[in-house]
Amino acid sequence: MLDGLVLDLPQPSGSTIGDLSFVAGTWSDYNPGYSSGNHDVVNEFDWFFGISMLVVKDFKAGVQYVEFDSPQRAFHPERNVEFSLAFDDSQYIKPLSIQPYVKFFLAAEGSSTVVTGAKGSTFDVEIGAVPKIDLHPYGAPVILTVPSWVTVGPAAYWGGTSNFGVVSTGLKATYPLTFIPAGFGGWYADAGIQYYHVLNSQLLLAQTFVGTAQPGTNEHRNFGIWSLGFGMSF
Repeated sequence: MLDGLVLDLPQPSGSTIGDLSFVAGTWSDYNPGYSSGNHDVVNEFDWFFGISMLVVKDFKAGVQYVEFDSPQRAFHPERNVEFSLAFDDSQYIKPLSIQPYVKFFLAAEGSSTVVTGAKGSTFDVEIGAVPKIDLHPYGAPVILTVPSWVTVGPAAYWGGTSNFGVVSTGLKATYPLTFIPAGFGGWYADAGIQYYHVLNSQLLLAQTFVGTAQPGTNEHRNFGIWSLGFGMSF
C-alpha cells in the first residue's frame, strides 16, 4: 500500500529555478502467514520525503530520504538516500516522449535492502525511461506510459558476483478525473501492469529467506504486478 503527497510550486518571477516539487509518503507491507522471521501481519513500514527542481532547461534533479522499518524487527532500520536526474524531451518529439532518467540509490545504514547484500554504505543505480503518449489529441482523454528500467551496481550490493539486479517494463493508463473541481487538486485514476525479470540469483535466494519461495527454486524470477489507483497533485 502506497500513500503519497506531491506539492508542485510555480516558478517565482525572475527565478532561474522552476518546477519545484515536494513529495512525501508511506508504504506498508501486510503479509500474514510467512515463515520466520515474518510472524506478524505488518511486516514492513516505509516512509520517504524529498524535493526535486528544474536545474537546467529540461533537466530535473531530485533527492529523497527513504527509510525501511520492520515493526516486528525482522531487520534493522534501513536508511537510504536516492538521487535522481531526469530529462524531459516532450517538447522535441511530440506526441511521443521518451523521458529518460537515472537514479543513484545509496543504502547508507542498516540491514541490506535486498536481504543478502552488504549492510550500509553501498549502492545501486537505476537506468530507465518512461515513454509517454498523450491520446487527448486523438479524442481519448488518456495518457499511456511504458515505465521501464534496469538496475546495476557493485556485486556486493546483492551479495554475489553479478552486477545486474532487475529489469522491468510495463504499461500504465492514466485518466484525469475532470468531474472533480480543480480547486480540490488535479485528481486522476490509473491502471497498469508491470513485468519484472530477476537477473540476480541473490535476489532469488533472498526470496527463500523471507519465505516467499521454496529453497532451490526460481519461483519468482519472472512475475507481473497489476495496479489500480487514484491520486492527486496540487
